[in-house]
Amino acid sequence: MPDPLVIKRPDSGASPGVGFLVSVVILGPIAGLLYLWRTGKEVHFDNPRINLVAHMLIVIVPLIWSALIWAEPFRTKASEETSLARSSYFNTLKVDWWMSFMMWACPLFALGALGYLATSYLPHADALSTSLLSAVSTMGLILALGVFYGAMLFTRAETRISDEGMRNGLLNFYEWESIDHFSREGDIYSIHHKANPALPASTFRLRTPASQATLERFAAEKSVPILEGTGSALATIKIAVIIGFILNIVFCLVLMVATRLDLRWIVAISLGIGLLFTLVLERVRGVSKYTKVKPKIAADS
Repeated sequence: MPDPLVIKRPDSGASPGVGFLVSVVILGPIAGLLYLWRTGKEVHFDNPRINLVAHMLIVIVPLIWSALIWAEPFRTKASEETSLARSSYFNTLKVDWWMSFMMWACPLFALGALGYLATSYLPHADALSTSLLSAVSTMGLILALGVFYGAMLFTRAETRISDEGMRNGLLNFYEWESIDHFSREGDIYSIHHKANPALPASTFRLRTPASQATLERFAAEKSVPILEGTGSALATIKIAVIIGFILNIVFCLVLMVATRLDLRWIVAISLGIGLLFTLVLERVRGVSKYTKVKPKIAADS
């Protein structure tokens, strides 16, 4: 069993100015919500412009909070494994977009619904009024979505290689005996696990000739072939993923038009559908059979 990765604790040496700004962004809205709670007032101002800004902040503030959470990316300590590259979500998107595509139905629907509501209420900003409970629940939902999707977008996966196998990210480890083959499209490589060799298990990008040569040397030593292209089975999966994405959007639109269900519940339902479809996809890919090595948090020095 390979050793787990060790995540470094975030650097606490932020400048006083940055710390003050972060405090204002976090404590300011909380203080405003507490004031409304103590006075029993709703989110409403007589001035239409101020009232519009206040309601916009219900959406913007939790997005800022989620951005602050991911402002400091995870860093891992050096290990005996050889680091080949660090890849962001967008670096390999043109190859592995289908792995997470069904999850994006929820934010797309939410943005569309938000745009529709904005165009409907913008001419009547003076009539906007929101209860404290409704504002807090909306902010909580947006914060949860921001943190969830921020993890997908801003976590950089580090590709490491050793005599035991390969690691691409924080959790999954691929022993050499479990790797069926690699596929390659340009400088983007995919690991194909023996749980389902037809579908890629993970993708990573190697920009430098040195990192590519290191992978090819290990693959030759371990008798793991590197093939061009991913095969026809993936095309069928991509079609099914697109259909699942469309069904999610259509179902939520029907709920919004044909029922009086709260929009926040519809967004939560869309997220649940996306998660369910993605879990089915992962079952087809055989993700449950991958070796999981949970990382550890570095102890205080």
